[in-house]
Amino acid sequence: HRDLHSFPTRRSSDLAARGWLIDEVAGVGCAPLTLGGPRRPDTIVETIKISPDPVRTSGQICYTVRKEGVVNVGLYNVTGALVERLADGPARRGLNTAKLEAGQLSRGVYFVRLVCESETRTAKVVVR
Repeated sequence: HRDLHSFPTRRSSDLAARGWLIDEVAGVGCAPLTLGGPRRPDTIVETIKISPDPVRTSGQICYTVRKEGVVNVGLYNVTGALVERLADGPARRGLNTAKLEAGQLSRGVYFVRLVCESETRTAKVVVR
């Protein structure tokens, strides 16, 4: 195993320059957590949370949407390459979850990217 600090990383600003909106998220469980302050009333994705963070063997992606719709949730590495598709299909209004199996992943920083209709949200997750 390589030391966590030996992995190449990109700053959130580097990914933001490529069109990624990075939400710094912390917490335990799937209790609702509002991201980045107040959202516009027409926002579809209300919350996204990863638990636990850091993830060791498995974790849970919890996200809240304001209306039913098709949701696509992917796990991306620091270069922006898709590592795993976590969810792809209908989501009900309210709290939804996707499972993150980290046992086969290298330790390091990843990003969970959620797309619902025209809205995209991204959260950082650490795998140890």
